[in-house]
Order: sequence, then structure tokens, then C-alpha cells
Amino acid sequence: MNFIKYKFSDTYKYGETYFADLNFEYQHKRIYRRIRVFLPENYNQEERYPVLYMLDGQNLFGDNDCQFSSWYIEKEMHKWISSGHKGFIVVGIDSPKSALREDELCPYKVNKKINDGMNHPYGEVLGEFIAYKVKKVIDENFSTLKDRKNTAIGGSSMGGLMAFYIKNYYPQIFSYSLCFSPAFFLYTRNRLNKTYLGERERKDQGCYFFYVGGTGFEKDFVDDTIYVYQEIVKRDNIAARLFIKSDAEHNEEAWEKVFLISIEDWLEK
Repeated sequence: MNFIKYKFSDTYKYGETYFADLNFEYQHKRIYRRIRVFLPENYNQEERYPVLYMLDGQNLFGDNDCQFSSWYIEKEMHKWISSGHKGFIVVGIDSPKSALREDELCPYKVNKKINDGMNHPYGEVLGEFIAYKVKKVIDENFSTLKDRKNTAIGGSSMGGLMAFYIKNYYPQIFSYSLCFSPAFFLYTRNRLNKTYLGERERKDQGCYFFYVGGTGFEKDFVDDTIYVYQEIVKRDNIAARLFIKSDAEHNEEAWEKVFLISIEDWLEK
């Protein structure tokens, strides 16, 4: 597969990003998703690198294609490398620019609809697509560390919910999950226990990073994020970290500020 180098504005100074369009099938339809691959500025084909897969890939790098705002991960990576760390590869999986985003980033029907587009979730299909097809393509085309210890999944809001699900469902592939403002509030506690918590395997679950703010719309995410964190620590004695920034809002700027903190828990332990 040929990956094309992405042309960013002159403000994009660190690393390089490539993209390709992959597809998966759902209900006899072929769905195309852009995959963005960020290579750190110290990338060397002779070495191998950990890989972080992230949902909402269009919001991760620069500010050209952002649906909302940007994490500016290329700048955060520069800080990481400048402080003496080895870089890592970040793979962004774009989401639809429509109400279909909620269906795609949700594996189960919800108890509370936030719009009419959440009646037919197909997150299970997307999860399989990322765990097997996307990872296979990345491992074949880039210099990666393929083992689960060096493979992580992350996302924010609905993407954070999906990152939690993917880590739970594919523990043999992903050792770490970065859950920024995960949208657990869409489910009752009973449903959370039966699905997201109840279906988890009980072996070698790796580690979780939970982040939540506390201002504006972000208030809706607080209680259930704390609940899920406490349940997995109490019930399964799983390694997890909860980071709360009570004055932070629900946006990419807030998530960018704690991105490297979440990476420390993955690569520095």
C-alpha cells in the first residue's frame, strides 16, 4: 500500500505525516476511512517504535482538516523528544463528519440519545477494522514494535468510550488505553456493568489512563468516568490512573495539555 505525504502549512515544523484510505464493510456497504500516520522527527527506519492508535484522526495534527480543533500532537511530540525521550508513531483514524460519528464510535445501543443518528451503532465493526486491518497495514509499512506492550489505543469523548471498548475487547493486541473524557454517561450504571465492564476478560489487562475535566459540558462526563475507574481498580485490581482537571472544558485544547502525562504512564513504566 502506498502512503502519501501530507502537505501541511508552514507552521507544521516537526515530524512528517502520511495518509492512505482504507476500507471496511458494514451492512454490505464499503466504508472508506482516512488513516494518518505521524512519524516523529527522530524517526529512523533502522529502529522500531511503539505505536499509539487514536480515534478522530482528523483532529490530531496541525489545523488543516480539523472537524473541531487540534491536539497539535506534532508539537507535543517535539516536547517529548526534546526532554530526552525516544519518539513513537501516532496513527489517527478519521471519523465521519456527520452524525454517523456517534454510530461509528459506539459499539452498543445507548440509553440516552443525543441525536437521531445513534440508533444503529457499529463500533464493533470499527474496532475489528482497527485491531486487525489497520494494525496489519501499519506494521507492514512502517518500522513498528508489534507486540502488545508497545501498542496503545486512545481517544476523546465518544472516541474515549471507543478506546476503552477496543482495549477491553482486544487485550491481546493493546496493552494500554488513553480514555480522555470518555462518554460513559450515555449508559446507565447497570448497562455499563453488563457491557463495558461485564464483558472484559480478567487476564493481563494492561493499564488505563482516564482523564476528565469539570467545566461546562465536561461536567456530564465526571461521575461515570470516576465510577468506571473505581470499578476496574476495585473489581479486577487493574492498573489505572485517574487525572481530573476541574477547571478544564470539553475540547482538544484541554486534552492536548495532558497528552504527554498520559504517555508517561504508557512508555515510562
